[in-house]
Parts: sequence; structure tokens; C-alpha cells
Amino acid sequence: EDELLARMKQKTRYNIRQARKGGVVCRDMPANDETYEAFYQLFRATADGRFVIRPYEYYRKFWSAYCESGHGIIMFAYDGDKLASADFVMILGEKASRKDAGSTRQKTTRGAPALLVLETIRVLKTRGVTDYDLCGAPESSRIKDQTHPLYGVGQFKAGFSEEVTDYAGTYLLPIRPIAAKLWLRYVEKIVRALHFRLKHQTWY
Repeated sequence: EDELLARMKQKTRYNIRQARKGGVVCRDMPANDETYEAFYQLFRATADGRFVIRPYEYYRKFWSAYCESGHGIIMFAYDGDKLASADFVMILGEKASRKDAGSTRQKTTRGAPALLVLETIRVLKTRGVTDYDLCGAPESSRIKDQTHPLYGVGQFKAGFSEEVTDYAGTYLLPIRPIAAKLWLRYVEKIVRALHFRLKHQTWY
């Protein structure tokens, strides 16, 4: 742990200390409906007005499939009896990736999300994980660009390590070029807008 903390930024270490002083407790949660429902309620509150999430049943199936098969964990950080932060992590061999995360907007002890990351690493190490990717941040060339929509998220994650891994993007290979061009330029936007208006969830 000392080596991990030494690589973190001073602000991140400070936040972890504050969370510990404030009595924040992190737990590896059981894979059951109570856990999934509590996570979803926090996730929904986190997303409100910021980004769109899918219906509860989608996440319940996703989380349960991974957690109940031993390929995922859900970690909660409690400030007293209040759920302050939550992370869902997927595990594949020695690698792990954080997929979903939420934090309360209500006032809580400072540093709960930061302490949760550290405690998650501790749990992952007991499962043989050596590579933990927090996922979802600006590309390395823009990690300090304050105009980037993920700037705040990127700064939080960069507090644990300044190493940013840039992955290759997704590429389209049109089988029917004319139809693909029409879809990308006009049809897709209409379909996605109508789908969201009718079902209040993203098309993809």
C-alpha cells in the first residue's frame, strides 16, 4: 500500500486520509438483489442531469452475470449508514476494469470515492489481479484540457496514476456504402432521438 500511495498525487492521498479519519468504511458486497438495487439507486442519482443510464433490469442482469460467476465485484463505501460511493469492476484473469461507478451528491465525508478505489485494489489483489484499469478518461494528449467533457473524471483517475492508456477506437466497415452513408448522415440521428423520446433510454 505504501508503494501505491507514493505513486498517487498529494491531493488523492489527502482525500484518502480524510475519508479514513471520517470513518468511511468500504465493503466487498454480496451478489444479490439488495446490492444491485442499492447500487442502481445511487447510480441513477449520480446520472441525473449528467448522463443517460439504462433501466434497472439491464444492470441487474449484467452485474449478476459477472458477480455470480466470480468475474466481477461490487464495492460500496459507507459514510456512517449512508451509501456514499459504489464501483462495479469486471475481472478477467489478472486484469480488472471498472465499468460502473456512482457517488452521492449529498454532503458526505471528503474522499470516500478515493478510499473506495484503494480498498478495491486491495480486494482485487487477493484475487490475483495485477492490472486495474479505471477506464473512461480523456486521451493522454488532452488529460489536462479543461474544456474536455471528461476533464473532471480524468483528473480524479489521474490522481491514482499519471499513466493514461490510449486504446484504438472502433472503426466501421460499410458493406453497403450508400446505405451506410445515408444511415450515418440522416437516419441514425432520427432513430436514436425517437427511441430516446419513446423509451427514455439510449439506442446503443
